[in-house]
Amino acid sequence: MQFIYLAEAYPVSIRGNGYAVVGIVNSIGRITSQAIVLELERTSFKPIYFFMFICILALVATFWMEETLGK
Repeated sequence: MQFIYLAEAYPVSIRGNGYAVVGIVNSIGRITSQAIVLELERTSFKPIYFFMFICILALVATFWMEETLGK
């Protein structure tokens, strides 16, 4: 999803930089999610609730995305 929206949202001149930033953030997220799960499992907090909260935030954030159809 992030790569599709990124390709449509940014002009060609900065699209490469945008892909690089998204790739770096993606890699950081994959690495830190494992540490988050391990840390949350040590506590009484269930990891599924944390990731459910993150998904809800992502859903809400999509409402601020600009429609690119026809542009």
